[in-house]
Amino acid sequence: MNTNILAIYYFAYGSNMLDCRFKLNVPGAEVVDIGRLENHRLDFYGYGKSWNGSDATIVEARDSQVWGVIWSMPKNKVADLDREVVHVDLYKVIVIEVTSLSGKVYQCRSYKAAEDPKLVVKLDQLPDDRLPSSLYMQVLIKGAQDHHLPQDYIKFMKTIRHNNITDVYPEGFETCDLTGH
Repeated sequence: MNTNILAIYYFAYGSNMLDCRFKLNVPGAEVVDIGRLENHRLDFYGYGKSWNGSDATIVEARDSQVWGVIWSMPKNKVADLDREVVHVDLYKVIVIEVTSLSGKVYQCRSYKAAEDPKLVVKLDQLPDDRLPSSLYMQVLIKGAQDHHLPQDYIKFMKTIRHNNITDVYPEGFETCDLTGH
């Protein structure tokens, strides 16, 4: 773990991969690396009002991996992030080992849905009640591209079925640019 006790590592695999999204809630956060969570898969579950669709989650799945961004964040901002993510009881805090491209292992804090989806499906065949919004997927893909996640993973993300909703922005998010770099 980080030798600086004033900071912790956080693994973002959803909308918090996008710099401006994460820094809205956690000023002072810095990208450390990208990494993969082994034996887990990306999925979508629940309904997020702020995105008008399902939010990303991670589910244990042998021989699968989830890629994302490893952040260093001020320890005194953890409670703020918990209030943002966990306050609706849809997510729970987890501590996971994430491996960087160079093989370094980070102990990271992250979040996953409090309940796993009951039906396992390919993400290009998600049922209507588990569809993320188009805007949410744009945010995930832009964050993945900006941080140079593996091209195969970005290509996979582009195949995820969504609900075509693009006009609902979380509070403060309108300042984020999804088109430029």
